[in-house]
Amino acid sequence: MRWYLNWCRRKGVGASPRTAADFLEAVRDQRKPEEWAYNQWRDSLLWFFKSAARDWKRLDAPPCPSPVPEQPESHDAFESIKNKWERAIVRAIRRENRLLRTEQAYRGWLKRYLVWLGGGDPQEEPAQQVSGFLEHLAVSELVAYNTQRQALNALMFFYQKGLDIEVGKLNFQRARRGQRLPVVLSQDEVRTLLSNMKGTPALMAQLAYGGGLRVSELVRLRIKDVDIDRHQIHIRSGKGDKDRQTTLAKCAIPFLERHIEQLRALHQRDRKEQLPGVFLPGALGRKYPNAGTQLQWQWLFPTRNLQNDPRSGIRRRHHVSPGAFQQSISRATVAADLSKRVTPHVLRHSFATHLLENGTDIRTVQDLLGHAKIQTTQIYLHVMQKPGMGVQSPMDSL
Repeated sequence: MRWYLNWCRRKGVGASPRTAADFLEAVRDQRKPEEWAYNQWRDSLLWFFKSAARDWKRLDAPPCPSPVPEQPESHDAFESIKNKWERAIVRAIRRENRLLRTEQAYRGWLKRYLVWLGGGDPQEEPAQQVSGFLEHLAVSELVAYNTQRQALNALMFFYQKGLDIEVGKLNFQRARRGQRLPVVLSQDEVRTLLSNMKGTPALMAQLAYGGGLRVSELVRLRIKDVDIDRHQIHIRSGKGDKDRQTTLAKCAIPFLERHIEQLRALHQRDRKEQLPGVFLPGALGRKYPNAGTQLQWQWLFPTRNLQNDPRSGIRRRHHVSPGAFQQSISRATVAADLSKRVTPHVLRHSFATHLLENGTDIRTVQDLLGHAKIQTTQIYLHVMQKPGMGVQSPMDSL
């Protein structure tokens, strides 16, 4: 059933006997299953529509669309927003100076909620409507616990801050909260991975693993955020709009210094061509009009080509996208012949685990990672290799 419902979501169709027949025909052509397997799939769908689907509400409603793709640094003008409900949440988000990623996520959930309402008024019986949508996410969309929680936070913000309405008591089925252990590379695997990377992606990987950076934090680094003399990296406006400091690996410094010299030459060319300065956060662009043209504010990992700024339409140099670095990691994983699924976040997991294995206390690791709660950091205790506490498999004693 999960396979079928995910297929419906990808195709943008609702769950119905007709789409179930299309699904069976598609998988039969693509997978060419044995007859017993095909019959099992068919019987599952028949049972679902005869029995379980009777308890579903709004079964024929269009499925929730996928989240709106993230546009890098997208921040459209408030006057250009036509939908009054979206204008309400955007006004509240920008009034409280929330992060751009928060605005993107909350607006995306509001759009999905409005589609689910089918044109209804969100102010009518908000508790019942929000509960129905959240339960739809858990039962129909099969979303994870954290996804449902993010949707809940977005809708609560919409009602409480955007519309100044108290929703009341909610009653809905919560998604099951499981515990997932992070994927962690050994130090030999990290060494092999990095040896298969070259150029700027290799430097980015060294900084990501050496400091435990999130990919969004990595691509948004500016030259001024790297303190070579003190071997520190300053993370500005990280998750939760918090600043922190983390480590800069000494072995990455020679490569980093050469990289900054190349950026200095690029900056001089941009100034000769009188290009606009880089984007500045908040109101700094108005307070310090010339700061965007100064070297220290330049992106540490800029794009080769200029791009139009979605905020102002100004054509300027932007930072590289997280997807570009993710593709570099994927190519290096294949070249290194690693059997694990490696993403940029795996480097962050490996950073934390290796620190704990080397004897770093967990509070220090929490500060370096920027975790608000120690419980989030404790997950790495379950995957680290504990010296002197190894358990031998009984298979080895046969």
